[in-house]
Amino acid sequence: MEKEIEKNNEIEQQTDAQNDMTEEVVVTEVDPLEQSENLSEPEITATEVVQTEVKVAQKSKKASSEDVKPPAKEKKTGTTVVLILACVVLALACIVLAVKLFSAAGDQPQNVNTNTVVEQTTAAGSENTTAAGEEAAFDRAGFLAPTEGVVAVVNGVELDGTLYDFFKAQNVYTIENYYGMALSEAIVSMFGIEPASLSNAITGEMLQQLAKKQGVEITEADAQKLMEGDIALYGGEAVFEQMLAASNSTREQYLEYCKYYAADQALFNLIAADITITDTDAKATYDADPSQYDTRKTSHILVLFDAAGDVPTDEEKQKAYNEALTILEKVKANPENFAELAKEYSDDGSASAGGVIDYAFTKHDTSLFAEYVAGAWALEGAGDFSPQPVESSAGYHIIKIDEEVKGAENFIEKIKEESLNAQVTERINELYTEFYDNSEITQKIEFKYSEPLEL
Repeated sequence: MEKEIEKNNEIEQQTDAQNDMTEEVVVTEVDPLEQSENLSEPEITATEVVQTEVKVAQKSKKASSEDVKPPAKEKKTGTTVVLILACVVLALACIVLAVKLFSAAGDQPQNVNTNTVVEQTTAAGSENTTAAGEEAAFDRAGFLAPTEGVVAVVNGVELDGTLYDFFKAQNVYTIENYYGMALSEAIVSMFGIEPASLSNAITGEMLQQLAKKQGVEITEADAQKLMEGDIALYGGEAVFEQMLAASNSTREQYLEYCKYYAADQALFNLIAADITITDTDAKATYDADPSQYDTRKTSHILVLFDAAGDVPTDEEKQKAYNEALTILEKVKANPENFAELAKEYSDDGSASAGGVIDYAFTKHDTSLFAEYVAGAWALEGAGDFSPQPVESSAGYHIIKIDEEVKGAENFIEKIKEESLNAQVTERINELYTEFYDNSEITQKIEFKYSEPLEL
């Protein structure tokens, strides 16, 4: 999920950067209850938001540009549910981001990433990724003002703007503070903020109706209980109120959102009650491919390429390699002093922690350098370290295995949980699709910057 928008002084480069954004971000379809079991305790961790990497202190940074494309209009089908959109995830992500910014302001992760959320949030106030002068004319306050009247009708139930405004505010917060983009007509249109937000508001109502059809009615008390749990999770009323203010949201909107994921949880629990996964089933899954589950934790010493440009020269590579070899000889002489050597010699942000990367990864991990993962898994086990420096695009690593977890007995519960989630999600999607196909949905609000939804 990394994003870094490199500041450009040339308008032509700014325009090109926008035009390149052609991959889907806001309107990627997701399963409606993909995180249903623990939505009151969002599972979007620092690892997921920041994409933990070993490439943490590069001397020359490269701008990464994931592409974004405008929302595609899709007709209702038996296999595709247009209302289930990724801004549910974006909303949760920005809520977590807001909490982290207010409850841990100033804290830096031990392995400081090249594209951290903190860096991007700071950049949001100074970077301008829209055409010159465009953002000055955009009525941001008006766009985020409470929506009056009915926004949609779902099976005869009229929806006011409460939930629509909540998702709209969360998506704006994410775009401004995570992607570092100034709000403008072009950005609102490109990300499809209006249709995405309405789609999720409709989905929230439909999930409540579906839960009721299955015999579970979501009450105000259910939503209030979930909100109180979130307030405690976020660190109390003060932080919660700061989060709401920062993300342009209100308690009323958040309470309405809690009805949305109360329905998620109710449906999940209802379906899960009829599913049993045994230890034998889980062990069979593990035995089929242990590499999907066995994990290692590592420490490392990184010697960065002292490159003047984006690509190090052969001379620069040789210099870094020679330095890494010298450090490696010190490690071989005193393996027990690895942490102290990392503190002294490593160019990585983890140096202050003795090179520790507190992150368990499998052989198939993609959040770390591929060369780093391969180098770590080429070693024997806990206590072993690289016999030769491992090269990545950042520099040369000396890797030490700190911990290894393997064997079916260590993953039985995890596999059972994953299997349960998958089966429940599949069943709920079937129920949702059938319910959606037989629903009457009408859009009432007129979008200012987007075409109406095709429902």
